[in-house]
Amino acid sequence: MTTTQMAYFLALVEKLSFTAVAELFYVTQPTLSRQIMNLEAELETQLFVRKSNTVTVTAAGMALYDGLKPLYRQLTRLIDSVKRYEELQRQTFTIGIAEELLLDDPVQLAIGMFSGKHPEVNVSIIRTSYAKLQRGLLDGTISVANTITSSFDMEGGKFEFLKIALEGIYLACPKELGAALPNPIPLEQFIEVLRRNKLLLGAVDDFGERETVPLAVFYEAFGLLDFAPDIQIYGSPLSIQSQVAAGLGISLSNASHLFAIDPKTSLLKIDVPPKRGTSYEKGLVFAAENQSSLLRNFLELVQENMDKTAS
Repeated sequence: MTTTQMAYFLALVEKLSFTAVAELFYVTQPTLSRQIMNLEAELETQLFVRKSNTVTVTAAGMALYDGLKPLYRQLTRLIDSVKRYEELQRQTFTIGIAEELLLDDPVQLAIGMFSGKHPEVNVSIIRTSYAKLQRGLLDGTISVANTITSSFDMEGGKFEFLKIALEGIYLACPKELGAALPNPIPLEQFIEVLRRNKLLLGAVDDFGERETVPLAVFYEAFGLLDFAPDIQIYGSPLSIQSQVAAGLGISLSNASHLFAIDPKTSLLKIDVPPKRGTSYEKGLVFAAENQSSLLRNFLELVQENMDKTAS
């Protein structure tokens, strides 16, 4: 007895019309009749009496109906559950992060919790450029990105944001130089360091033609009005990290940067009031159109860990 035969049989008992049941399942009447006859042959029992244009159910047919209907409901629920499980098995939850940044602590904790709650979902973490993070969020290949907002168009309505931290601006320098400087470093002393060292900065993004960092904002934030720093632009943040570690210059950074775990570099907080150009808003960016229940659950777990840290 197949599930198709079960469905046909139950409907025929309830409607007592081959025409109505055939229309219900979009099959021809001969197809329906053949399936019912095959079922009767399998059970070696007549289930229906067909006379002229009427259909009646035999006592055996009613006995089968009474026992089969609750079983059929359970069977269809089980089949639906298996299908949903298989769909979830094929799901991947991808967390993107800019190649030079570290995952925030609430995000790291949430990843472990999320994997435990959803063992059927493949969780992956990828490091890539800001441009690829944006494209991935919009085309659905990246579920959420742990990053800073300054490289995203947060005013265009395409992205939403869960703020985790507002990080100050840091001087990234070779370990030897960092050991000789105070932490935090006063703004005046930072400017002196800037006068004596090449400043290595990254391109804003890689959307084709490279655009350098907004230097006017930088000059205004640090009061650099009487001299132009020696600035060199690099396309890759990882190249900047290598250059600083090798003693070939200094850079600017947020707290959760790979500089923080590089044994050859130091991160010194620059003692400057937080304003445009001197702070980084960091957290989770996701596409506004992404209404995935998995994403919402992940965001809830991150928020839960943030609340624990705050309490």
